[in-house]
Amino acid sequence: MSKARPRILYVINEAFFFMSHRLPVARAARDAGLEVHVATPTDHVWAPDDFRLEALAAEGFTHHPIPLSRRGTNPLQDFATLLSLVRLFRTLAPDIVHLMTIKPTLYGGLAARLTRMPAVVITVTGLGQAFVANGASGAMLRRAVVALYRLASGHPNVTITFQNPDDMETLERSGVVTPDRSVLIRGSGVSLNEFQPRPEPDEKPVKVLMPARMIWEKGVGEFVEA
Repeated sequence: MSKARPRILYVINEAFFFMSHRLPVARAARDAGLEVHVATPTDHVWAPDDFRLEALAAEGFTHHPIPLSRRGTNPLQDFATLLSLVRLFRTLAPDIVHLMTIKPTLYGGLAARLTRMPAVVITVTGLGQAFVANGASGAMLRRAVVALYRLASGHPNVTITFQNPDDMETLERSGVVTPDRSVLIRGSGVSLNEFQPRPEPDEKPVKVLMPARMIWEKGVGEFVEA
């Protein structure tokens, strides 16, 4: 494909998650003159009923569907994901590949190495179930994921951003990444145009909220204890 502008490709496991968490970053890339492409599955897990993939086109982004089973462990399905990304990278020839969430990071990182992409950015949004699973099967899965992380992050021109120090320490301790390629950022960010800070009230708080998916790894136990 011929291109008049630098091209960036975001790969993520959910289109709505991209729009809810990464839209300002993609807009900044677009406004800086980059051609923005987004690769996701076509199904939605967390999206509201009225969400449509056309929302990407409305922002001036080009969407590319990829096969991806978010929680599945079928090696044939995952191999199909890898092949799809290899084909997409070769056809699209982006200047930068930005990988987010676990499977896009693992298989997108491998595809970027196989196709010799010029530059790769990986954003670790969490380490997932493999790093909290118990028992022998959990330990085996963890070893496999760490090995894949090492391969995926072995691109000669890669930067890996983390959203919390624990994930960064875990992968550095596992030998997946080195400190010179790791960057700690302050989460996904909050728009101060929409959410403006206010002074703390004088009275005691009467409500405490936990805005999160209700799974144990999100800190439900700690929330209840607090």
